[in-house]
Parts: sequence; C-alpha cells; structure tokens
Amino acid sequence: MGALEEAATAAAHAGEIAKGVRRLLSRSEREDLPIEIDEMIADAARLVRLEVMDNRIELLLDLEAGNAHVMGDRLLLQQALVNLATNALQALQGADGARLLTISSRVQSQTAIVTARDNGPGFAPEIIENALKAFASTKSGGMGLGLAICRSAVEAHGGTVRIGNHAEGGAIVEMALPLAT
Repeated sequence: MGALEEAATAAAHAGEIAKGVRRLLSRSEREDLPIEIDEMIADAARLVRLEVMDNRIELLLDLEAGNAHVMGDRLLLQQALVNLATNALQALQGADGARLLTISSRVQSQTAIVTARDNGPGFAPEIIENALKAFASTKSGGMGLGLAICRSAVEAHGGTVRIGNHAEGGAIVEMALPLAT
C-alpha cells in the first residue's frame, strides 16, 4: 500500500472514529454487529504499523480467541485497542534495549480477553487507581482522555478494563468483553 493510500485510509478511519465517539458520548443508539476479535486486533495492529516501525518497536500478536465474536460497534472497540497500543508505543519510546508490545487474545468463561502488554516503565503506582478516569493522564503533557475513552467504549459494550504493571516489568491493560451468544 502506498503512502497516499495509507493516508487516505487513515483519514477515512479517523472520520469514522469521530462519528463513533460522538455516538458513544451522546449515548445515541448504535448498531451492534458481530465482531471477530482476532480480526479486529489484526486490523488495529495494521493501523499502528507505521508508528511501530518508526520507533523500532517489536509488535507481537498472540491471537488465541479463534473465531470468537463479540457484539458491538467495531470502530469504537478497535479505536479503544488502538488507544491502548498507542499509549504503549509512547511509553516504549524512551525505553532502553529491546522494546516489545504484545497484544494477545483468549476466551475465558464466555468472555473475550484482549491484553496489551509492553516492557516499558509501567504505570506509576500513584496513577494506577485513577488512570481510567477522564483527565487523569499517565504521561506528562497528556490530556488524560485516551484511557477514559477506551474504558467508556468497552463499558458501553458490557465489558471492563483493568490496568496494572506486569511482574516482569512494563504495563499491562486488559479488556474483557462478553462473547456474542
């Protein structure tokens, strides 16, 4: 795909995201459709591919949800995942050594679990409790909206978001969404 095609695709995607966020914030009725989790994750990974390459970060996908589906607004959920990936990529920019972002999926008890884990500095202990609230930024100069929008999008789909630090270092964010029945 050429640079112009990629820019056009990104612009169209941004427009659709803006519409989806407006729907989320206005609480208007959205059209829920079946979304294959692993396919959505692969699409989100393609959207952050240039940033991954530009920053020499290894993006590893560990997709084990198979053909599991959730019901919802694909663009909203995909943007929540892109926000998580972008946060991780930004945290990794200042990290020394090999920089890795792993996005994984699995199914557990009628729930699709999507996890983003990086090997960066992790969340500061004082921010973990409030990081998912609006205007609580995890980085200096941040607006504090990315994780809050992510949480709102996931909760609007009956799911939950948890954040923390991994025992081996780095941040871990988990989205849990009910499977389509």
